[in-house]
Amino acid sequence: MNPKKLLALLVVLGCVIAFFQFNKGRIEAEKTTKERAREVLSIPRDDVETVKLERLGEKPVVLVRSAEEGASSVWKITEPVSTQADQSTVENLLVTLTGARKESDTPVSATGERASDYGLDPVELAVTFKSATREETLHVGLLTPSESQAYARKAGDPAIFLLPKSVHTAVNKGLFDLRDKALVSLTNYKVDHLDVRDASARMDLRKETEDLWKIASAQMPMRAERNRITDFLNDLSGAKVAQFVDDATEDLSPYGLVTPATTVEIWEGDQKRTLHFGDFQDWAKTRLYARVEGRPGVLVVESTVLKNAPMDVDKLRSKKFFAARAWNADRVEIESSSPALSLSLTKDASGEWHVAAGTAERALDHVVALKSMADRLDMVALTRALRRMRSRSPNRRDRFLSRARVRWQDRYPPSLDADGTAMRRADGERRRL
Repeated sequence: MNPKKLLALLVVLGCVIAFFQFNKGRIEAEKTTKERAREVLSIPRDDVETVKLERLGEKPVVLVRSAEEGASSVWKITEPVSTQADQSTVENLLVTLTGARKESDTPVSATGERASDYGLDPVELAVTFKSATREETLHVGLLTPSESQAYARKAGDPAIFLLPKSVHTAVNKGLFDLRDKALVSLTNYKVDHLDVRDASARMDLRKETEDLWKIASAQMPMRAERNRITDFLNDLSGAKVAQFVDDATEDLSPYGLVTPATTVEIWEGDQKRTLHFGDFQDWAKTRLYARVEGRPGVLVVESTVLKNAPMDVDKLRSKKFFAARAWNADRVEIESSSPALSLSLTKDASGEWHVAAGTAERALDHVVALKSMADRLDMVALTRALRRMRSRSPNRRDRFLSRARVRWQDRYPPSLDADGTAMRRADGERRRL
């Protein structure tokens, strides 16, 4: 091809590319300008430091972002009361408002005429965002007849426009909606001490290891049923306040909280929380008055929060005959005096059980089943099986293990007491059946 023609073609191609790139940039710029024109609030979500919510006929609610508890910020209510805010509700409000866009470029009313017909005179709902440098307020009125959109306008601008219904839902929040309604904030696995008491009994429960709780208040300390304590902690951590009765009352007698019917003390290490439960609120006994030490006011909670309260020793004490942990055991020893038998099973690094060297030559017919039971460490079933298993002794009477004894060794022995619930040895934990 002629070099001059090739050069001309390249110049034309370059012009075409430049034209399309220019138009692409212009189109994107116009699109960005239109998007910005439809924005309702321009303060970025992370820059919002204060939120003020107002509903017609109610006291305004003021929320302030606080960074007192480490790196993560926490929202707190400062007006009309000082208390913790529901973090998820506030975050949902911020996400909805900072991402809200007008439904149309054409306003419903550019001059704001008949604002009262749209719930904007007087204003039904208002939200104000404040950052370190500026402040913006949005007025939200009634829903449209189809209830899919809401009328709104910005403070200082008469134009009325439409917003998604989600904005109306997010802003239409009162004090109760914005308060933290958790009865108590717990990290269940960190709780290591519980003290529960009522007029008739007291239960002092202490965690010894991850899977071992002890009833310390019993005449003879004993193991507790861990699942019952877990159920009670789940009830407490999941309980929600049904009603905030009075945030400023000092007279607790109408609620039965001068001398509480039930008191629960919870420790997470050195951190202690105390809950008091008083009289029933209703005749059906479905709700209780309650108070949290360190938090002002009286609360109402569902009475089911105490459904699993561990107040009965007989129900709470562990029913396990043999407290063994299969995942920690690495050795099982079986001894019998009639006939004489000594057998050891050891677990290798891969988790397989083997008959240890040096044990008695007299073997058992069902050693495979024995290994399976050792793997589960079901000692009651293991002992019963041993008594049924036949040896190869020619003596008919010696063909049954009539007096079997089983010991197990734990690599990580629990801290138990000498009365049967505590004993620590360097060479492992042993129990006799």
